[in-house]
Amino acid sequence: MSPYVLVLVLGILAIIFGSIFGSKMVKDYMIHRDRMHKRQQEMDAEFASKVLEKQKRINEQFEKRIQALEAIVTSENYDLKEKIKNL
Repeated sequence: MSPYVLVLVLGILAIIFGSIFGSKMVKDYMIHRDRMHKRQQEMDAEFASKVLEKQKRINEQFEKRIQALEAIVTSENYDLKEKIKNL
């Protein structure tokens, strides 16, 4: 058997095995990529949920502060108008 025929046969075998195992590797990669994409979406949704909860807490605290300031401003005992005039 000449070296050219041997190289040709080994090349054909390499192409056949490469196409079989290469397609499996591509399929595995695509499955892995889809899983990672779904996981990233879950993590993004979880992060957005945490940020939303934090923003709700901040808003509640802000509302309490506004109510306290409104109580001070509208209180007759505090007499804020006179203090502002004196400034």
